[in-house]
Amino acid sequence: MGLISPALDTMDSSAAGELAARLREKPLANEIPILLDPYLQGNPSQKEQLEVVVALLKYTVPETYRHLTAPTQEIVAAAFRSAVGLGNLLAKIEMLLRLKADTLLDVLLAVNCHTRLLGKVLEPGLLGRLIPGRLTIEVKEVDRLLFKGKCYSILREADYKLNGVYVPMVCRDLGTYAAYLCHELLSVYASCDPKVVNSLVHSLQSVNQDTTFQFFDTMFSPEHVGFLRGCVIEMKRFERKNILLRFLLFVQNAYVRKDALDSVPALYTLTKYCFDHSVWDSIMMESVIGRSSYAINTLAAHLARAGLDDANYVSLVYKTLQVWGNAIHMKGEPIVTQGFRTHLLVALCALVPRETLHELLGQKPFIDAISTRLQAISERVRSLGVYFADKVCELADHERIFNMSGSVLGVAFPEPVGLTPTTDQSEAWSQLRAPLVELPEPEVDELEKAFKESLGKEADDDNMSDEEDDPTLANAPKVQLPIYIRDLLEYLLADTKAPQAYEKIQLALKTAPTLIRQKKGFGEEVAFYAEDLLSKLAGMTNFYEDASFESSKLNAMIAVVVSHPPVTTHLCHLILTGDYSLQQRVCLLSTMSLSARELRGYKDEMVALSHSNQIFPTQMLPGKLHQQYLAAEGKIEEYGSLAIQAEIQNQLMGEAAEDARDELAGGRILRVSASLKKKPQASAPLITKDALNSFNKSVGKTFFFPLVNVWWQSGGINIGAYTPILTAHYLKTLSLILHAAYPSASDLLEMAREYLGLLILIIPTLDSEQLPVIEALCTGVLLVMDVVDDSFLIAQMLVELAKIQDFFTNVWETLIDEKVKSICAGLLLRLNELHGK
Repeated sequence: MGLISPALDTMDSSAAGELAARLREKPLANEIPILLDPYLQGNPSQKEQLEVVVALLKYTVPETYRHLTAPTQEIVAAAFRSAVGLGNLLAKIEMLLRLKADTLLDVLLAVNCHTRLLGKVLEPGLLGRLIPGRLTIEVKEVDRLLFKGKCYSILREADYKLNGVYVPMVCRDLGTYAAYLCHELLSVYASCDPKVVNSLVHSLQSVNQDTTFQFFDTMFSPEHVGFLRGCVIEMKRFERKNILLRFLLFVQNAYVRKDALDSVPALYTLTKYCFDHSVWDSIMMESVIGRSSYAINTLAAHLARAGLDDANYVSLVYKTLQVWGNAIHMKGEPIVTQGFRTHLLVALCALVPRETLHELLGQKPFIDAISTRLQAISERVRSLGVYFADKVCELADHERIFNMSGSVLGVAFPEPVGLTPTTDQSEAWSQLRAPLVELPEPEVDELEKAFKESLGKEADDDNMSDEEDDPTLANAPKVQLPIYIRDLLEYLLADTKAPQAYEKIQLALKTAPTLIRQKKGFGEEVAFYAEDLLSKLAGMTNFYEDASFESSKLNAMIAVVVSHPPVTTHLCHLILTGDYSLQQRVCLLSTMSLSARELRGYKDEMVALSHSNQIFPTQMLPGKLHQQYLAAEGKIEEYGSLAIQAEIQNQLMGEAAEDARDELAGGRILRVSASLKKKPQASAPLITKDALNSFNKSVGKTFFFPLVNVWWQSGGINIGAYTPILTAHYLKTLSLILHAAYPSASDLLEMAREYLGLLILIIPTLDSEQLPVIEALCTGVLLVMDVVDDSFLIAQMLVELAKIQDFFTNVWETLIDEKVKSICAGLLLRLNELHGK
């Protein structure tokens, strides 16, 4: 690639001045092409461009321009295909948006004329006129206007302020705009300095994650992979690191389906071709761990092994091991993240020669790391240490130290794989682009077939009397009760415009809680359809405005989770990546908490009324919900969680909160009454011993930790004005799960510590006006202090509790809600008692 020299001949400055003067005279439409032709054929300077462009914007656009023929409009647009022309056109649109006219219609007409002109300016091939052979200052201006998002932001502002504004097709959304710029980059790749192209690529990727994904979606293809590889070759080392990490994030979202490892070999082949893998270091591995993906862990390990020599690769393993075994880091890192760190470390060790692993087993770093893990208070932390030690022994062909299986330890990681990379790139592309193959449906038992036929006959007999009373019913098609889960899903997927769609959807929602629970003990039908059911239910909206829709949908989702708890992984994935409304996200969170409570044995009235324990489906309707949360705009259904939270608050506080509030003044506790004692908790729900043992072993890894991981993966909750509402419900969901796990969950202490660590992160973002979040946070802290022994709180959580006490001491006096203020007072009393010990 090389620079194209600019044309030597330039337009005479006097000619440009004469052209501008003629444009000020507002020439006839047929004269404009004749006047502009010499200007377009020449190579005017920036000063000359500015003179002509200003004249066009002032005297031709919009008055004359809107009446020109399409070919003449194209000639006018060509005059704006320069950094000066594009910049002034965008500045004019921006000025019009701030103009105070008599009517918005006048502004709209003027803006539309300019945006239509901009649409013609942004025709394919624009970058070829703006970049090659231009001065550095012009290239930087093009970078600012196009690749850093100035053009797109102005058009989005126009679309926001004016109803009916014209937006060019390439700017309708950010993905389309980024795709347009990607193809423009491809068009100038052979004629531009590689450094210029890379600077534009960097700007495009810096806009946001959508533009980054669109860049890779366009360039990571058989047709354009050469461009991607060429850009990477010309980058500096830190840039090669950055683009590789961004690419792995794109891969995780685009190609890694449900964190499966089947696409890793093909991705390894193509990624190895495109990117530099000698840049891998421990800092990059930390970023990989943050992706919380077994597939990305495996891919990163193999890429690092391919790019580093033996000495540097072993050094990387030792550095990763050092962090994994660090006691301070271990205490502050979420247990979910520690699990992914352990998996990555195993994946790295799987690629180390056996002789080196033999040496590692006797090295001090390995022994110290395992010893530190075994001395941890957390059982899950110790289990990860035992698992890693045995796995390294297995990889080194050495006798296991502990000889404990992953199932016994409660650790379930994918086994490390030795890739056989696909050397043929065409085969790798074929694997990545292969369509998903659906598994065959479970076979239907013959007895169920016979039952379905008999049920149909019974239904006909039951309806005979109705048909005799009203003969028109005899000709009306009947919606049969769903007998199989696939029938249920088919009803839910019914097109709302199709005949009897309402009846099918209503019947499916009514029968789902009972039918799904009936099926859970027979075959794999529920497990096979669980994710599809949950995805469909989560995305459903109340199209028919049915009063019981939200409760019916929630009860159906609870039935899916209760019947197949491993589906919570998919549910958390929906929360993290799904494009859902606030109400739908609240429903997903409520599904998690209420399902955990049902599995623990709690009989919440709303859930209990939704299904029957009979053998076959019934017509029983769910009870009505009455707990609602008043949002800034409209009402958000809370699905009974407020009532459950209030019950837990009463159990935790009793009369202590009211008495403690009387002891507070100026935000400080003056004295503590020894008579304030917490009421004993209500008796635990009845549940079979086997079910209780199963729940205690699985509640953490199935419900609590996957939901906590949603926070870490997303970087917190941010949905604009409704963020406090969703954050409060998220915290309440975790509180309800933690409450259900008490007192016998195997990882109760880890859950409590994770929850407290999460609350500490949220506190700095709060103020006294976010009452729902403060109430949820206060209840969560009280719950942690209730389920954890005081000695453990003092030994392991005293610093965190001190920060919480400082926050509530400072904010208590400014709270305006008496209920929240009372709960906070009780918490401060409890914290003061603990510090007194």
